[in-house]
Amino acid sequence: MKELKLSIMEFLAYALNATRDQIIASCSEYSAGSISTVMDQLLAGNVIKRTNPGSKGTKGTYALSD
Repeated sequence: MKELKLSIMEFLAYALNATRDQIIASCSEYSAGSISTVMDQLLAGNVIKRTNPGSKGTKGTYALSD
């Protein structure tokens, strides 16, 4: 999963801001479930952050944390 974490972080470094769907599309060699799990881990560890307001069910956009 380390490679997946790096892929997500590299994509966000390039894209600056992306939806979960865009991140999933950029990491096509991994399953959507694996990507979502790793994104949740990165969010919990404050490595990435949600950049738009909204509650669960609202499409989020994400970026690297400051």
